Amino acid sequence: MAEQSTYRRLVGIYAEDATATATGVVIALVAFFAIPVGPIEIRLLLALAVVGTLLNLFELHAPEERTRGFTVAWVLAGGALTVALFVVGFLLAAPFVEAVYAGLASFLVTSIGQYVAVVSTKPIWGDEEEEEEAEPPGSELPTQGRGGRR
Repeated sequence: MAEQSTYRRLVGIYAEDATATATGVVIALVAFFAIPVGPIEIRLLLALAVVGTLLNLFELHAPEERTRGFTVAWVLAGGALTVALFVVGFLLAAPFVEAVYAGLASFLVTSIGQYVAVVSTKPIWGDEEEEEEAEPPGSELPTQGRGGRR
């Protein structure tokens, strides 16, 4: 079979960094059971926002060389931001539309907000490549020692 199944690809994505996955799952479970934002469908969207989109952004934008402490801190901070953004979005939209539509709108706003928050900030861990100044052509002249030609 030339192509991997969807299941194997998803397992591969989340198994690359088990610390981030475990932290994200714990945050999603706590948010699902502890935050009464509405019916079960809305809480599932909240858990999906934490586990699905947050961990995907982590894998795409976190540095390759990272410690477990950095991973846990990054996912905890992102999870707190995700939960707060989702709940605020839901509470703002709920008076105007049905709960399901408020949940969907909140999920979309949260997903876009996560992406903007991660992509628009410069990484503080030094991932950006420093550009080296290129020397002009012909500047590689051989150096002359003490006995050089005159």
